[in-house]
Amino acid sequence: MTVAVTYQNLYQSLCYRTRHTPNALALVYEQRRYSFSVFHQRVIQVMAQLSTVWKLNKGDRIILGWGNTPAFCELFYAAMGLGIVVVPFSTKLKQDEGRSLLDHIAPRAVFYDSDGQNWLAQCATARCVSLGEWQDIKLPETYPAAGKAPVYAQDTAVIMFTSGTTGLPKGAMITHGNLLCAVDAYANALHLTARDSTVLAVPIYHITGLSALLALFMHLGATIYLHKRFNADAVVTAIRQHNITFLHGSPTVFILLCQAIKNSALNNPDVPPESYPSLRSIACGAGHLNQGLIKELTEIFPHSDIHPVYGLTETSSPATIFRDDIRHSDKINSSGRAIPGVEIVIRDDRRHDLLVGQIGHIWLRGDVVIKQYWQGDANQNESFDQGWFYSGDLGYLDEDGYLFIKDRSKDMINRGGEKYILLSWKI
Repeated sequence: MTVAVTYQNLYQSLCYRTRHTPNALALVYEQRRYSFSVFHQRVIQVMAQLSTVWKLNKGDRIILGWGNTPAFCELFYAAMGLGIVVVPFSTKLKQDEGRSLLDHIAPRAVFYDSDGQNWLAQCATARCVSLGEWQDIKLPETYPAAGKAPVYAQDTAVIMFTSGTTGLPKGAMITHGNLLCAVDAYANALHLTARDSTVLAVPIYHITGLSALLALFMHLGATIYLHKRFNADAVVTAIRQHNITFLHGSPTVFILLCQAIKNSALNNPDVPPESYPSLRSIACGAGHLNQGLIKELTEIFPHSDIHPVYGLTETSSPATIFRDDIRHSDKINSSGRAIPGVEIVIRDDRRHDLLVGQIGHIWLRGDVVIKQYWQGDANQNESFDQGWFYSGDLGYLDEDGYLFIKDRSKDMINRGGEKYILLSWKI
């Protein structure tokens, strides 16, 4: 089954939302509030700067290392409209690792944060702009759309580096179509609409922050409360003050949120406990959501449905979603079923398909799955097989198609006489 893509690129989804709900609240950062019309106007101005002033073109690559800031969001969507390929850059990456990535990508421009990564300004082949320098630039007022190269669903939108299935950095080439199918799957499976709101406090340069929160909520026409970094107390306060309806994070994120709420209750015994009635939905990926954490989340967020998610950078975020509230299911250890447009098979070490209930290697293919790594990065042949992608994880499918993750694969592959441990970074 193939998911119908309404738009050809992510920028078109922003344009649609701006036309239909220009005054709706798109983004809140500290004391700044951006309606869709204001945010879109900023994006248009950035497009003019990149294209008209700096002469960047479709297919050019840029390093974007500004972290969770409105400037990151504006530049990201401007690049999407121009067909410029964004390489999200971790604000925690050290110079030794980062230099090799710069050489590998050969970007036309590098956007860095001088607070901790001044060394990025040393990229001699690229225009290097710190966040502070960018904020001092007077951007053009308009951008002439005439003559802009069309951007199609099959064009690469993002190259996101991940350890992939070998522990070696690989550039997952994620297309506009991959991302659009991912956000469509989230919206439909979790019944999200323009009336929803979320806190984006996880790193925006990872696939969860970029795809499952920023792109998803801009696509919906919903509201994002953007936090520069994760702070459990700040997120809890935002849920309460802004009536947040949806959160997406890892088990660690939710453990920290629960602990912050319990600590607050201990320190304020005379204050009635909160029940957070606005928070109607929780999605949890990047690790197994065990029954103990499900129980704790149920006690603290009794009004919230809980939805496990399984995916990887290479699946643009979601591969499976538990569509119903897992608290009321007899499949409580499952990560859900494949999203529309995705197929899953379980294979043995020789890549033979296994039967229902048999544990083996998880292979995926479909609309959200990348087709290749950047420039055929290491071990490409071990990861792809006739349209199928190897996740690096072990699990099984039950008779109803629900996926159960058992472990990361510890099998060794032999390549040119060298052995590699198969690993995977999930969302």
